[in-house]
Amino acid sequence: MLGVLLLLAAVAGAGLAGAAPRRLAGSPVPAVLVAAAPRVGDCVLADPRPDLMVDRTAPALPTVPAGDCAASRLPHVGEVVSVYRDGPLFPVDNLGVRPVPDVDACRPAADAYLGLDRIRPDTDFGQAATRSAVPWVPAAVGRVAVIGPDALQRRLGQQWVACVSYGRGSAFRTSVRGVFPGGVLPDSYAVCTAASPAPPRPAVPCGIPHGVEVIAVLPLTYRVPPADELATSCTALTQAVTGRRDVTAGGALAVGVTVTHFDVQGRPVPGYPASGADQPAEAACAVTATGGRRLVATLSGAGDAPLPLAR
Repeated sequence: MLGVLLLLAAVAGAGLAGAAPRRLAGSPVPAVLVAAAPRVGDCVLADPRPDLMVDRTAPALPTVPAGDCAASRLPHVGEVVSVYRDGPLFPVDNLGVRPVPDVDACRPAADAYLGLDRIRPDTDFGQAATRSAVPWVPAAVGRVAVIGPDALQRRLGQQWVACVSYGRGSAFRTSVRGVFPGGVLPDSYAVCTAASPAPPRPAVPCGIPHGVEVIAVLPLTYRVPPADELATSCTALTQAVTGRRDVTAGGALAVGVTVTHFDVQGRPVPGYPASGADQPAEAACAVTATGGRRLVATLSGAGDAPLPLAR
């Protein structure tokens, strides 16, 4: 009996060994790679403004953040500055039809990422770079936005929300991480205007010929410091932001403060309010090209390099 069983097993094994492999119907499909949550420092490759989002059911981008900006030099419009792994815990704004992420909650992380605490008077307490207690707010801080997982990522359980710091306009290859003080800032982060730094201050891209770059603003206040204090602190802050030892570049540039107050209708009026008048005002610290010259790039972080002048 045992011999019969062994014979049957041998015959079955021979049949299996000689059998042709069976073909499966269909076509091969490549595996789908699902991106993980971004990390702080990742590049953002597309404009993160909400009106350009492809997926309007959650914060998302047409292109997800990808790559370490400092290592890969990818052309990008912004960088991830913080990541909330548990998206539902991210602060929301309930003023609209439905709750939306509160992008203002990203500003502290963005400012810290840029290194603004090293030059801003309200954090250096009148010491270090600015040597003044005037609460200037640097202008070249970029914008902030939030991004989140796409539909496939959400189906797989991802629910992160990431804060993004980004510029206006053209892409750049360098990183803005720790750019202050002394780093080279992308043109898209700077604030430039054709002629006057006073409100309404129509901005122009810093990569095209312009006459003025706004270094900082003193937001609306009912107490504008004296002119000499503003001038001294503006010059010190300009040196910190640009890295230039001679902020006038031998007379090719002028550093100055423009004060504007607002009447009862909210219209801007040049100069300080009348003595004793209870009117809000603001100041702008700016660099102006002199003698009909035009700049074609930001001066932020440029140091003592030749001025980027239009030919």
